[in-house]
Amino acid sequence: APAPAASAAAGTCGSVPTGTAKDPGGLLAGFPKEIAAGYDLYPYEIRKSAWADYKSKKTDGFTAAIVGMPPASPFIASMSEAIRSSLKANGVKIVGEFAPDDPSNVPLQLQQFNEALSLKPDVIIYTAIAPEPSVDLAKAAHDAGIPLVAAQIPIDSEYAVSVTRNTPLAVAQVTAGTVGALGGKGTVLRVDGIPGIPASTFANLGIDAVL
Repeated sequence: APAPAASAAAGTCGSVPTGTAKDPGGLLAGFPKEIAAGYDLYPYEIRKSAWADYKSKKTDGFTAAIVGMPPASPFIASMSEAIRSSLKANGVKIVGEFAPDDPSNVPLQLQQFNEALSLKPDVIIYTAIAPEPSVDLAKAAHDAGIPLVAAQIPIDSEYAVSVTRNTPLAVAQVTAGTVGALGGKGTVLRVDGIPGIPASTFANLGIDAVL
């Protein structure tokens, strides 16, 4: 079998940048190095969660509201079903489930979030179309005492618990592997996703960091 291509030297074209986490408070210093390294290229500043010391006063009868995206792709449909199934399996009652009619209908999704908030669930699980206008929603949920779990798309707020992979780093690693397979020389055809959507924006951060 052929030997694997050598990784590009740190700091050169084709290498994945390290030590790039935005961590002004030094919060990652308390984590093992391999965990802290997982925050390289993370698009947002690392903050202590406003929910770090949260503990519900309830012991059962939990409720949830889901504000997601329309199932326009198999991935979104599968993720939505997994969320529903997991909640039901753990005895959590879904009191509201919302999704806009189109993956680009940000105003409607923001309205639906406020509808979910008015139901006063114990938790809101939210997959944002646009994370920037969702920052204020995260603060509103916190003020109402309702934890907000940002699924798949992270929100730049200490008031949201973002549960997702580090897309820029993951894409950077794939890009570096591709460049390494070429021996660091040659041409690459780059095909971007839909401009402006979070997945494309975060992916481009990872590609640009390597090339």
